[in-house]
Amino acid sequence: MMQLDKQRHAQLPGYTATRHYLAVNKHRRAEMLVRVACASDGVKRFTIVSEDGSHYIRKHVFYKMLNEEAEASRRDTREGTRITPANYDFQVIGQDALDGRPAYVLSVTPKAQNKYLIDGKIWVDATD
Repeated sequence: MMQLDKQRHAQLPGYTATRHYLAVNKHRRAEMLVRVACASDGVKRFTIVSEDGSHYIRKHVFYKMLNEEAEASRRDTREGTRITPANYDFQVIGQDALDGRPAYVLSVTPKAQNKYLIDGKIWVDATD
């Protein structure tokens, strides 16, 4: 897994994508269209294309989420947040299929306290 990850990182020229965020609860609704540009070094920059709805949700959920993701992608933060054996303990807990492709299901447990690390499950494509 780590060998293929290293190859992908070496070949990745960066990317741009558009994300649509939608949050709805009993009293409020908000949505945001965001363009993300990820440079070849992994640093992400976000541009808000449009936004509508609850200012409270946008401020306390969407803006915060974008700022935190941008911060986590910075060079001085990124290595400590990547899903690697340096940052996580892994355990295979099953197999599944994603879009018709075989995948391993792994539990991931952070090795350190870090607000950017997750404690949960990931699905890893079994082919690549």
